[in-house]
Amino acid sequence: MMLRQRILLDQKQNIVVLDDDEDALGFLKTLLKSFENSCNIKYYDYPTKDFCNYVSNNHIDLFVMDIRLGKFENGIKLSEDIIYKKRGSIFLFISGYDYNEKDFEHLNGKCVYDFIKKPLNIEQFIIVTTTLLNVASTYKISFKNTKPISSESVDDLRRGYFKQLEEDKILIKRLKECSLNLDIPYKE
Repeated sequence: MMLRQRILLDQKQNIVVLDDDEDALGFLKTLLKSFENSCNIKYYDYPTKDFCNYVSNNHIDLFVMDIRLGKFENGIKLSEDIIYKKRGSIFLFISGYDYNEKDFEHLNGKCVYDFIKKPLNIEQFIIVTTTLLNVASTYKISFKNTKPISSESVDDLRRGYFKQLEEDKILIKRLKECSLNLDIPYKE
């Protein structure tokens, strides 16, 4: 079994990282360093005006977002606002708190997302990020079609991406169960 390799289809992909914890943000910068050749990565500690402007003016392939952002911000709620304004973005939620599928229930069918609990497992983070960026590449091609497509067609596309993501999760789980020595799937 092989994990899918990073696929760069046309241009650099855009990643936005949002985490209000300075140490966590520094750690994410270290983890995402290997993606810098194929991705433009922006780091924010809060959804500031600069964050909102960047998100509004650019296609974002992947958001890596802490769920609890300060006392009043909720990353899941913030993602809903982004989903309604922009199509095709994918979310990787991270948090030190326990969340379950029910917490993300209202996002099903609206976007592709995954969740990793802090402290982050480095291998898992790299594998999930790689998988989500590959799905985002497919999204990018799908949304380049200039003809308007019905919401049913968009929902069919999303279901396909969810299925692909589930297949990748099963593959990752099998590899871990086999206690294989995983190589980082990202190669220059």
